[in-house]
Amino acid sequence: MLNACPQYHLPSLDIEVFKTSLSLHLRSVPPSLRVEAAARGLGYQTYNGFRAAVAENTVLSMNAEAATQWLKEQGHECDPVSFHKSMCRTSAHYYMNEWPDLNANGLMVVIDGHVAHWLYGQRQSPWNDERFLQKRENSRSELLKAESEILRAVAMCSLISPIKGECSVFGSYGAKHLAENLEYRLADGIQLSTSYVCNGALIVGALTSGFRLFKGHYGDLNPSFNMSAKSIRYLQKFDQRQH
Repeated sequence: MLNACPQYHLPSLDIEVFKTSLSLHLRSVPPSLRVEAAARGLGYQTYNGFRAAVAENTVLSMNAEAATQWLKEQGHECDPVSFHKSMCRTSAHYYMNEWPDLNANGLMVVIDGHVAHWLYGQRQSPWNDERFLQKRENSRSELLKAESEILRAVAMCSLISPIKGECSVFGSYGAKHLAENLEYRLADGIQLSTSYVCNGALIVGALTSGFRLFKGHYGDLNPSFNMSAKSIRYLQKFDQRQH
């Protein structure tokens, strides 16, 4: 099991999106206590202190154990992973706005099992094709709900060193298979066993972890990143498919 320390790189944290994400996972907790607990998990003494500082601090670390313990002292119980899932959903919302076609399948929309290349800057605009629009909406909605998959991707990415340029030999599709076949122990004690990770979740996880994305002229389904091949080869030793 690999020890991972996820970090959430968010150039702009939308407080309202974050509060909505918390509400989806902490339904039984009063709204005021949700945000106060999350603030403790993010290393702040109060929610107001978190709000004041977040505009200047774009790299956040969530200690779900601290957040959960604070809630327990207020008389409420919750699953610690809920705080990480809320961060992951907030990250997905941000990066999906940055990359309008980012969806569960990857960086491009897939229709009937095929990437819709003909709709990307060629004979017609994607925005005039009803199938494209419907598939795009469905796939993006699917990605927004993939918090557990994004968390696994962020956990893996925390174990990979960045490099200056592109690692063209290891794209998002290969990375997603590695992420789903590793076991992790987060810094706050949460354990993640092997489980499915969609291509889009890996992309969100890599961007959330601060990696740069490299893509083709009209966008590639499986982009690459500035990830260290040496780090990747090391992680492959722990791939559960090999054991």
